[in-house]
Amino acid sequence: MPDIRTALLNAWAQDEEQTIKEKVMTQPHRFKPTNNASRETFSFIKNNPNLTAKEIVVHMTKRGFKENSTTSLCTQMIRQGMVSRDTRGGLRVMQDEYAPLKSYKKREKIKAEKVKFGKPEEKSAGLAALAPQDKVDTSRSTIVLNRNWTAQGVVDKLSVMQARELYDLLKKIFGG
Repeated sequence: MPDIRTALLNAWAQDEEQTIKEKVMTQPHRFKPTNNASRETFSFIKNNPNLTAKEIVVHMTKRGFKENSTTSLCTQMIRQGMVSRDTRGGLRVMQDEYAPLKSYKKREKIKAEKVKFGKPEEKSAGLAALAPQDKVDTSRSTIVLNRNWTAQGVVDKLSVMQARELYDLLKKIFGG
């Protein structure tokens, strides 16, 4: 038989464990658990190929997903290449497993990194860049001014809206 001190310590430890379990079980959720609409939409498209986006929205709405969310997810998946559309408008997955959708900002950053037009940006040389240059850079394109113009040539190049604006301006300048 254990001594009284050990018995009291064991009883006290058991009592503490019980109160901790009760506290954990009675604490309210700090956030509402949500479903993963994008994963479910991807799985539905994978399991039901060749359905149109409207048909997918109807089925997903019956499952408790919002109509606008499902429509948006279908569009995002098409844009990111996870899903493709056939000639009839039916959707089918293009990859085996679901991958989280990339945010718009991340996609734009990736596109910008992949495609860079022209030369990379040169760092400014400060005041040295303002110093006069010995040579003129002729590799850049130059503007050619054509001083031989006719009124008919100018009018021929205008759209109807531009011609109307020109007419109103000339009428205002010359009166009439």
